[in-house]
Amino acid sequence: MLSADTIGTVVQWQNRFRPETMDDLLAGMAPLMPLLDVIANAAIFIKDQNARYLYANQTLVQRCGQKDLKPLLGKTSAEVFPAQLGPAYTEQDVKVLEGGLVLENQLELHLFKNREPGWCLTYKWPLYKLTGEIIGLTGISLDLQTASDTHPAYKHLVAVDAFIRSNFNRPIMMDELTAIAGVSAAQLERYCKKIYQLTPRQMIH
Repeated sequence: MLSADTIGTVVQWQNRFRPETMDDLLAGMAPLMPLLDVIANAAIFIKDQNARYLYANQTLVQRCGQKDLKPLLGKTSAEVFPAQLGPAYTEQDVKVLEGGLVLENQLELHLFKNREPGWCLTYKWPLYKLTGEIIGLTGISLDLQTASDTHPAYKHLVAVDAFIRSNFNRPIMMDELTAIAGVSAAQLERYCKKIYQLTPRQMIH
């Protein structure tokens, strides 16, 4: 699983490496792409200055219901993902591309391999050329939902997770979640941190 140190290395790399064109970037990354394809718990991508895919690792390709990268090339997230998810991803991309926004630790729903939604943390960074112009972006979405269903705390959170997924477009109260889980607020927080590495309020947000 990718660690915080790995993310830090990616940030350092993108700050130092400023290609003249996106073609130069992709050519320089070519030897690394087979390695990125075997990372099962992370969706990794590169997009052009119009938020269109130039590269996606195999994990992302499969989660979009495709067998290879070609159907994704030249499309935005809004064109690739379901309507409940894709437009929000593209809106993020525009902020990165137009304003130089650096997105870090963004909790959001993503698609997992079975096309079911699951929690992830997303990071996005603008890509600059030597003159300082933004020519694209790179990003990664790290899975959070990796716990086994045999974990003692997991059974308390199955219904909570399903409830949040179904109702995230409206305010969700903590007492709703504790009632669903059948545990106290303190217990729910401990379980969420154990399984998702997040507090219930972070999940709701």
